[in-house]
Amino acid sequence: MTDVTYRRLLVQTAALVEEGSRSTNVRLDDRASALSMVTDRHAVLSALEAHIWALLTPGRAAGMRSALHPDPVEAAALHLAEAITATIGADRPHPSLLDGPHSAWGRSAKTLRAATDLIAVHHDAAGSPRTPVAHLLESNAVRDAGLSHVAALALTTASVEDALALRVGQTGVPWPTVRAWLPGMQDVALAARGLAQAAGPADPYALPHLGLVATRVRTGDVLVELTDRLLRVRHRAWEQMNSPERSIATLRDLATIGVAVHAHAAVFHAGPDGPAAPLIARGKSWQELSAKLAGMVSPVPRDDVVHDDLTGLARLLPAVAPLGEAGRSLQSDSDARRTGAAFGGAVVLMTEVAEYNARTFAAINRTSTVYVPARTLTGDEITDHPALVQARLDGRLAPASARQLDEVGKLYQSVRSHPSPKPTQGPVLGHAAADRMVGVEPIGLQVDA
Repeated sequence: MTDVTYRRLLVQTAALVEEGSRSTNVRLDDRASALSMVTDRHAVLSALEAHIWALLTPGRAAGMRSALHPDPVEAAALHLAEAITATIGADRPHPSLLDGPHSAWGRSAKTLRAATDLIAVHHDAAGSPRTPVAHLLESNAVRDAGLSHVAALALTTASVEDALALRVGQTGVPWPTVRAWLPGMQDVALAARGLAQAAGPADPYALPHLGLVATRVRTGDVLVELTDRLLRVRHRAWEQMNSPERSIATLRDLATIGVAVHAHAAVFHAGPDGPAAPLIARGKSWQELSAKLAGMVSPVPRDDVVHDDLTGLARLLPAVAPLGEAGRSLQSDSDARRTGAAFGGAVVLMTEVAEYNARTFAAINRTSTVYVPARTLTGDEITDHPALVQARLDGRLAPASARQLDEVGKLYQSVRSHPSPKPTQGPVLGHAAADRMVGVEPIGLQVDA
């Protein structure tokens, strides 16, 4: 996993396009450099067309074409894609993909294609999501923001046509050849203006910080490793929700992670202005959920990757925010700020995990049987059921009762919302907050061998 995100790639593309635009003010040395610049500039247009299709998808474009009142942004984007194809041709792959970039134009095309590939990573060939954050790319707000950037990039790229033609002609290329290489960008510029008007102004902050799919954990920096493991935890929780291999043991491991994250976050934020109180309450809810799940069994074994991350977090969380050192968020050093940001993201992430786990638990109840020790059933629940009475006497397992399943379902409901980050009103929490965590065990004490 890297720090590459969709927003960052588009910002880098814009910077490189501006650099390429300025390069047309410099006289070219020879015909080979002129041809390379023309090829690279056309590569940007080809990459813009591909990015439009990645944001629209062929299915949405087909629906737009058949609609009586098509979405104006999608219609304008499709018009720009068609204008680009008509201007630079429909041959694919573009020659720049075979020869590599030679200028800022070529590097900007390569960066934009990386952003296009990043979009594709989060969906499979059928358009179904492959990650828990794929839905961010499906929203109209993100689509409009991305297409607004495409329009701005297309306008800048088209605006240098005359200057580029002059520089190419100065290298000795015959003017008829120059006109053949650079036929004019009037149609592209007009379509780009239409898209810019329909999508609104380009706002870089409307684009998601959507990165690559987490495939490995980076070590060497405890906060980076902590973040990578938590991102992988979220991904595995989402995958389990959509998989037939759903495990109560994995849900128990995930609940244990929820306990630990909120316990250490609460101690880190302990102080007069920190959100420790709601974090403590949320940690106790996760702990109660973990205790309920500890007595349940399902046929599917636990996920070894999640359990490995649980073991890793048992090592990382005490190193980042020891339970015995309350109120480190009050420090003004950069490490404290980084740690606070990491815990803020972790708390948000665990609410998503809770959502996925609640759905997973409901699916397990629908498709298989959850077992508990028969001794945990009440007298009313085993009355008139001789088999359950015998299982209780023999110390065996029995199907969980509706009461037990309902208790777990309600606990999941209590951890699915984000704990309020507003400053705590009332007495100073200080080190007293750590004392109030007596009911929450450190994560290291809850990891099975």
